Amino acid sequence: MVEVWLPYGNTEVCLRVPTRNLLETIEPKEGETVEDSSVEVQKAILNPISSERLSSLAKPGKTISIVVKNFDESDMELNKMILANIINELTEAGVKKDDINIIVAYDPLSPLRSSLATLSNSDFFGKMKIIQHNPQHGDHVEIGKTSFGTKLILNRTFVESDIKITVGFVEPHIYAGYSGCKDAIIPGISNVITIRKNQILAFHPKARSGVIYGNPVHEDMVEAESLAGVDFSVNVVRNCKRKVYKVFAGDPQKSFISGVRTLDGLCKAKVGQKADIVFSSPGGHPYDDDLRKSIARVIDALEFLKKNGVLVLVAECSRGYGDEEFFFIAKNFKNPDFLIKKLKKKFTFSGYLLYRFLQAKKDAKISMVTILPDYYIVNIFNIKTYRTVNEALRYAFGEMGRNAKLTIIPRASFTVPSISEKNS
Repeated sequence: MVEVWLPYGNTEVCLRVPTRNLLETIEPKEGETVEDSSVEVQKAILNPISSERLSSLAKPGKTISIVVKNFDESDMELNKMILANIINELTEAGVKKDDINIIVAYDPLSPLRSSLATLSNSDFFGKMKIIQHNPQHGDHVEIGKTSFGTKLILNRTFVESDIKITVGFVEPHIYAGYSGCKDAIIPGISNVITIRKNQILAFHPKARSGVIYGNPVHEDMVEAESLAGVDFSVNVVRNCKRKVYKVFAGDPQKSFISGVRTLDGLCKAKVGQKADIVFSSPGGHPYDDDLRKSIARVIDALEFLKKNGVLVLVAECSRGYGDEEFFFIAKNFKNPDFLIKKLKKKFTFSGYLLYRFLQAKKDAKISMVTILPDYYIVNIFNIKTYRTVNEALRYAFGEMGRNAKLTIIPRASFTVPSISEKNS
């Protein structure tokens, strides 16, 4: 018997698998994280890739805008530390804090957080103008159009700044390949018209996690970043335990690609023999906080599963099912063909996640281990639920037979399938 621990909220649950049934456990590499994250950020800022230092770019009297991720409580201190290092470099060059704007980016997965209040209540950031970007009601200005036809309607404060800086975290993204500083422009400081035009490209076959070359969503975002005139970026790579592994700063695109190559070395997993059963956890808090977020994090687990196999999603979902739109669409759309027609007219991130989930249900028997009430999961989302992983395993063996082979993915948020054409 093999015991495998799966992250579940702020704790872990133990799955006991007969040795003869276990095909593999796919874990991302942790790597050797840095001893002092602040020192790593400082080093990257002082030694930028293909760019002048910030202290050379920024002069007294110039206005500065810094776009930062819309962070949750678990990222609060890290984001504040990165901002502090950037601002120290600027003030040492003679820039006054009154001339610095901090723009909290829009995030489709977490559109409303307390980032604004957190920064506004800090003595260090208090003198700066802090803006929560609103894609629907903010002050926006059109600056051009990408080759994909996306009108760039962006935050006016950012557009009119002399120096433009972005901060991002390089992580796998369900349709943009990888997130990073490019997200600071689309969707981060964009109008809803711009965001939806970019997102509609998500239905392209190459718009998927871990793919950037030939991915139209990624390429559109990179073009937007260039047209927006971003001067300097800080791309942070963390490992599966959310510890800082490496930081790259300087040229927006080159620092991002450096981050992607580094992350690939940690999280890319070759798809070999496919399993009859896959147990997949998003990786615990904050990745499994709600159902909507959990689905976004585990969809790639299907690449390791045979067609019509059993996928067990292990996600606590302590904050419920997600937003109201996600619930409404799940309640009213059971057929992905009908849903995609709606999304092509008016794309929403929640709708897209439901579409991917409904598509997945065509090829897999999906069940969950969660604390969510059956009313939501069984009646609305039509997913079997279990209270323990070992109860779910008994069900899976009942479906697939006692000789079924099992693959376990404890940290799906940081596990990206590297697909070979030979795989069937």
